[in-house]
Amino acid sequence: MYNPYIIYYKEQAGSGLTGFQGVRYQKGHGFFGRLLNKAIYPLLRFFGKQALNTGVNIASDVIENDQDWKESAKNRFKETSKNVIKAGLDRARKYQQEGSGRRKRKRSKSIKRTTKQAKKSTKRKRKNLF
Repeated sequence: MYNPYIIYYKEQAGSGLTGFQGVRYQKGHGFFGRLLNKAIYPLLRFFGKQALNTGVNIASDVIENDQDWKESAKNRFKETSKNVIKAGLDRARKYQQEGSGRRKRKRSKSIKRTTKQAKKSTKRKRKNLF
């Protein structure tokens, strides 16, 4: 009985696969991958939403109120900048430390017991169990 997998695994274990080249670049989970996922993407998403809301508000001012678009943009950018600063301060307050940190557990001083004291305590425990 001929098993082609045996030859394949023997060659692989001995010298590896010929002509095989691994992934050229590592993808994700490095320093910059974590930086992108944890900091930059959320910031881009937040500023994108703010920019979209500002654009919609400028368009509604121009269409509904017949304002000049430059004047409307100037007013809306001031309003948006105040909102962004307020949101940033709220976020900073959320992560602000309020207490003095975790308290350390007080360690009790270990008392060396003599062998007689240890035997007495085990006898008492045994009596109480039965």
